[in-house]
Parts: sequence; C-alpha cells; structure tokens
Amino acid sequence: ISIHLTLCGKISVYIDYIVKNPYNQYEVIFMREEKERVEIHMPKTILEKLEQYQKENGIPTRTAAILELLRKGLEK
Repeated sequence: ISIHLTLCGKISVYIDYIVKNPYNQYEVIFMREEKERVEIHMPKTILEKLEQYQKENGIPTRTAAILELLRKGLEK
C-alpha cells in the first residue's frame, strides 16, 4: 500500500505499508527513496513461508512482506 498524506497543509508523508509488531501493535513504514521494480524467482517452499509470515503479521502484500523482512535483516 502506498499512501500520500498532507498534514495541516504543510507536511507531506508517504506511507508505504503498515505491519503488526510482536506486541500486536501496528507500525507505519515510511520509505522516502525512489523505488525501482525488481523481479525475483524463488522456490515454492520459500514463497509459502513468505505468505505465512505475511498472514501472521497482517501485512497486506507480498512486496510489503519482502520489504519488511529485508529491513529487519539489514538492521542486524
């Protein structure tokens, strides 16, 4: 999901997606960088695990799930 909000007519915010954290709270993910289209191929078993992660965490799209997992992995 990608949403553009203008707050008080002054601040523009781009929300890329919203995830549910382990404490059952929702977090808004902001990405201000320009996006590029990327195509990947993956084994069906990994795709099934990705979809399970997506469902368990209330993530709306596969792309958002992949971005969330990448973000978490890169934070380590």
